[in-house]
Amino acid sequence: MKDGIDKNGVIIDGTRLMTLLQTNEEYASMSKLGQAEWNESLKDLVSLAYQWLEIGHSTKAAFEKGELKEGDTISFKTADSDTPLTGTITEDGKVKSGDRIYSQVYKDKEGNWVTKEKTEDGVKI
Repeated sequence: MKDGIDKNGVIIDGTRLMTLLQTNEEYASMSKLGQAEWNESLKDLVSLAYQWLEIGHSTKAAFEKGELKEGDTISFKTADSDTPLTGTITEDGKVKSGDRIYSQVYKDKEGNWVTKEKTEDGVKI
């Protein structure tokens, strides 16, 4: 399963995991459009499940546990860039970088701070 999901929690087409999930009678009986919709729905569900699992590793969770404090600095990557941003922890465990606030920053499987938000998705302050 680990090799079938990328670092952002998105299921990867053509992997053994996807092939295994597609090898059932119900999938085979679907139209091509039905299969495409099923594939997208599955990807969305896996991504949501991955995000749910990662919530325990978010900056907000670390803040609430006392592992991060207001003003602490972290480096994180957004969904649309491999260039890390530097941000500071806010009073509610979010991350402020420049003139934006990111609320969904968490540790990925490798232990790096990341967000599924794009650079411009952060709330402008």
